[in-house]
Amino acid sequence: MRFYVSSEVRALGIDAQAILVRNMRIANRNSALERLKKQLVDIVRSRNLQEDPILAGYREHYQRLGYSGYVSPAENLMRTIIVNGRLPTINTAVDIYNLVAVESSLSLGAHDTAKIVGDPRLCVTAGTERYLPLNGKELVTLPAGEYACADDEKVLCRLDVKQCEETKVTKATSEFLVYVQGNRFTTAANMQSALRRIGELARDIGGGEVCLLSENEQSQYTSP
Repeated sequence: MRFYVSSEVRALGIDAQAILVRNMRIANRNSALERLKKQLVDIVRSRNLQEDPILAGYREHYQRLGYSGYVSPAENLMRTIIVNGRLPTINTAVDIYNLVAVESSLSLGAHDTAKIVGDPRLCVTAGTERYLPLNGKELVTLPAGEYACADDEKVLCRLDVKQCEETKVTKATSEFLVYVQGNRFTTAANMQSALRRIGELARDIGGGEVCLLSENEQSQYTSP
């Protein structure tokens, strides 16, 4: 499997990087991870989200496409923390990438590779793609001209806002893709740092193995 960004999406000022995580023991929760999540609350509440340049960069993408009310998943998580006083608990894999999204302000997505057909990539939609939103019951037709993460069969995530139902990461997942999407305020270094942090947490908390994906080939997995 390789992961790549189409030239049309790069022209929008969007870049991305990805890793694979496999053989992670995914549980409902983990005490060490819960402590990290709790520590985030005061940090997030002290932030001014409107002055965060990375969050602003994502808003710019949405506004360019005519979706002025949209915010990135990271900003949405931060708003949830401010209101509810906690980061939601889904499972340890999902909680890890949500944690890192909030820490870094970066937009992250994760997908079960057993449900991915072909090579995942960021591309511009034609308006004919198959898309079943997370927790949805019916297919949704996307407009042409948006960007999305997709495989050979379906849209995995609309923009970077709403992933599909089929590829959600669960306790039964044995391998999953994690990608980070940048904007004009991000650098390759901070995207790599976020993926490295996810890989370290996956190893420390669940014994996962990590593989860096590129446009040409995948590297070897590294053991915990």
